[in-house]
Amino acid sequence: MGLKQLVVHLDRNSVKFQRVVDNEATDEFHFTFTDKTDFGYKDQLDAFLTKTDFRTMDWDEYSLSWYSEKSTLLPYAIFGTTDLTLAFQLSFGKNTDENDIDFNRIPEHTLVNLYEIPMWVKSFFVTRFPRIVIQHVGTHAIRGAFNGGTFGLKITLLPFHNHFLLMAVKNNDLAFYNIYDFQSKEDVYYHLAHLVQQQNWKSDKGTVVISEPISDYKLFEGLQTDWNKIELFSKLTLQSNPQLMTQYQQFCV
Repeated sequence: MGLKQLVVHLDRNSVKFQRVVDNEATDEFHFTFTDKTDFGYKDQLDAFLTKTDFRTMDWDEYSLSWYSEKSTLLPYAIFGTTDLTLAFQLSFGKNTDENDIDFNRIPEHTLVNLYEIPMWVKSFFVTRFPRIVIQHVGTHAIRGAFNGGTFGLKITLLPFHNHFLLMAVKNNDLAFYNIYDFQSKEDVYYHLAHLVQQQNWKSDKGTVVISEPISDYKLFEGLQTDWNKIELFSKLTLQSNPQLMTQYQQFCV
């Protein structure tokens, strides 16, 4: 049997566990949290692991993709001389516990992803899977996008509960990265249209790839209904890749 990887997609609303063997997901479990306290998260995850054999299975690699809407990118030059707590508070205010502020280095792009992650995530998963690599989903999106060819324009759209991550790569450069609130597909249209206009990409051919790691919003189906009617997006091809972020996790272990 080939390489066996435990892949976890997690946010404050739901979790998905996958067993990936030689780049193919062979088992998958997804559930929504009902008790959203620190103890409640751990209790529900423990109950799940008790019902399955994921904890005792033979694994070669472990990875977890955590989503929080509080994520910002810092250049290496700033990261080395900046108080990370102050930098985080400058972007998101002072409502986050200092112990919940963490970062991922992305050396190939001389960037650091500064983000919020509750302590219960690390304490639960590291205790049970000591070799697990925990990173923000934005880190996976950036590193994964550059693993293959990135010539031309590629926009990645990742919907989560009430938020979506919007990222654009053009001609081997990270051109855009941000996270927005949304309640409907019209909110997504608004921010995507603003990005295309702001960057003067109306005449550029490219792709918009949607992947929903753990949400069930079915955004692709919603946008697909009237995508071709929007002139501003006439050069952009809309695609869906449900396993994109699972594939990207495999580049980050």
